[in-house]
Amino acid sequence: MQSAPSLRQKENSAEHISGNIEVERKFIVSAASLCEIERHGAILSKESRFLDVYWDNNNYDLTTNDYWLRQRDGIWQLKYSSGARKSTACAQYKEVCDQASILTAVRQLFNSKRLQMSSGSFTEFVESLAKVATFKTHRRSFTLGSLTVDVDDADFGYQVGEIELLVGDEAEIPAAVQTINACAQELGFVQENVPGKVEQYLAKSNPSLYNRLVNERIFTTPISKDI
Repeated sequence: MQSAPSLRQKENSAEHISGNIEVERKFIVSAASLCEIERHGAILSKESRFLDVYWDNNNYDLTTNDYWLRQRDGIWQLKYSSGARKSTACAQYKEVCDQASILTAVRQLFNSKRLQMSSGSFTEFVESLAKVATFKTHRRSFTLGSLTVDVDDADFGYQVGEIELLVGDEAEIPAAVQTINACAQELGFVQENVPGKVEQYLAKSNPSLYNRLVNERIFTTPISKDI
């Protein structure tokens, strides 16, 4: 595993974590699903390509707690579960993108789990990490009412879609789940627990970590060789 590069980004301090909650439901992409998205009036709003690099320490203390630290085209981001993802087809993650909030969230996790972590800067923290996944994605983003529908094509041969709604507070999650599930039903996307890109990547490229995450109930979806 390769060491993390030095950072040139300016570090800030913050006492509280700010960020949106992403409520999302994945679906299997096919020619028929793309037709359904367009038939229901979705508008292609953006097309992008990006590189994701995911990081963790040697004990995998982040990923085994459903914390996903990545660089997307060099920008640091942290997604971590806000709960209930195991009991619904919709996952719920909080996402933070500034370094101070990322460091605060990780320290809160490590303190709650009694894990060791240095008291240094964000730069010192990420320099202690190593890569666990690297892949490129071609994304087509559609707008469908208040929802965003993303269709992703990863460079390791996996396609997956996602219906997403951003909310600012946990109290808004139930309504968001209802809206997303209603949209999925209308589009005919009835599959539940569709694997995400990182899940599929690790199943192929790092089976030992993948199996550990299955045992930890972070991943709950059986990986099909046909996907």
